[in-house]
Amino acid sequence: GNPRYLVINTGNANAGTGPTGLKNAQDTCAKLAELAGVNSFEVLPFSTGVIGEQLPMERLLAGLQPALNSVQDAAWSDAASGIMTTDTVPKGASEQFELDGMTYT
Repeated sequence: GNPRYLVINTGNANAGTGPTGLKNAQDTCAKLAELAGVNSFEVLPFSTGVIGEQLPMERLLAGLQPALNSVQDAAWSDAASGIMTTDTVPKGASEQFELDGMTYT
């Protein structure tokens, strides 16, 4: 489909967490979708951090509305800094091209 939102948590990779971890990711996507007024399949979950620990769901879900309120088109650099775990600098790249008379970035 066409993802509309990425929901990214840090501090916990939500990897190796079994069925509970899968449900937590699904619940996170469903809550953000509800807040944003989109379908849950339009939200993609991402996690970075410690492997094998469950997500702190109460904190994570409580933070979705404030995060949604602060969404800005030009804030990719802030997002890159926000998800750094062992990196020493934020990473990002951008490319622009034209295809069939349309410019894509």
